[in-house]
Amino acid sequence: MKKYIAFCGLALIIAMTFIACRNHFVVRMLRPEHDPNSGASGSSSSTPVVPWTDSEFAYVAPVEVTGKPIHPIDNPAAGGTRQYRGVFTAGRKVKLSAYWIAKKELTYKLWYEVYQWATGPSGGPGQPAAPYTFSGAHQGTEGNNGPMGAPPSTTTPGQLEPVANIDWTNSVIWCNAYTEKTRGLSECVYRSGDADSTVIRNYLNATRANLSIAQMKKNHKRWGYRLPTEAEWEWAARFQGANPVNGVQYGSIYLTKMNSVSGASVNYTVLTAPGLTGSHEVNWNNGNSSGTTHPVGQKTKNFLEMFDVSGNVFEWCFDVVNNLNGDPRANDTEYTNAEGFVENPLGDAPNSGNIDGIHDNAGRGGTFYHPNLTNIVGRRDRAGHGSQYNGIRLAYTHKQP
Repeated sequence: MKKYIAFCGLALIIAMTFIACRNHFVVRMLRPEHDPNSGASGSSSSTPVVPWTDSEFAYVAPVEVTGKPIHPIDNPAAGGTRQYRGVFTAGRKVKLSAYWIAKKELTYKLWYEVYQWATGPSGGPGQPAAPYTFSGAHQGTEGNNGPMGAPPSTTTPGQLEPVANIDWTNSVIWCNAYTEKTRGLSECVYRSGDADSTVIRNYLNATRANLSIAQMKKNHKRWGYRLPTEAEWEWAARFQGANPVNGVQYGSIYLTKMNSVSGASVNYTVLTAPGLTGSHEVNWNNGNSSGTTHPVGQKTKNFLEMFDVSGNVFEWCFDVVNNLNGDPRANDTEYTNAEGFVENPLGDAPNSGNIDGIHDNAGRGGTFYHPNLTNIVGRRDRAGHGSQYNGIRLAYTHKQP
């Protein structure tokens, strides 16, 4: 009898070990209190515990995930191109620290308020330490049709239009200004270089050459507002928790299929469907937008209560994308940790011929102007410099205040 009990115990241990290993190499949600840099192991969960309340941001628990192959039927429009395969490619092991991501796209009203503060008097109490300098060419408009840098509308719908026509460099400078205004200069993420911790506040000093990968790896731990990385954006866009509808299983959770817009329960070709959430219900696209942006938060939200993740405006990410059909793993050696996971990746190495963030940074989610196929969660894009289609969804790294 003792031998039988011992045998059963050993069998149970082997079975549990097999299951744990099997799930570990698909997805592992880490404990919220887990320090991503400590090397401690975490537990699996489809419902992360939110460590504090931020009503305007969604909390995303730290996670380790291994990409899975895409079934052809789940992405019929992709063909042989990598552009529609996202960043969690088959076999790629990615580790993300805990972060917060805005539930809504940045409104022009808030953009203008911070812009006025940043470019106004400096050096005194409640003022920026030094003035910020933006480029007037593509610093931001109220939706896609507003005048550049003009005061916002006095009507509520206009004030809730997303900021658009903003380039990548103006976006990162604005993030620093918002951080300094609300959280203090010490938390600003974007700095001058590896050996220079000066906060970037001048458009001419915010080139991709200065915002180096090594510096960003260090400052990723700051609590300031910033652009999400591509991996952060895609994880939040696809995360469904334990809901299997229109999802691909990754251990204990499901991610939205690549051929769908964020928050939809059917693929991008289904616009509306009884009892389901069709593409038109969750995103503004060229079939329902009347050719213009719309106030944020009017469509159905996704699982993390984020609105307009697909459609309305492209959302800048920090990452460099040198080739949309290239392999997103091309620069993974920069971020691979001792466990073999690509930790908080930031994209390709900067292209020396195009290092100013004009055409080589990622924009995700599609726009009001494009078809649903452009707006799916699996499609990667490089947002054009200062296009009327470009906007911002803020993020910040989780840190106890």
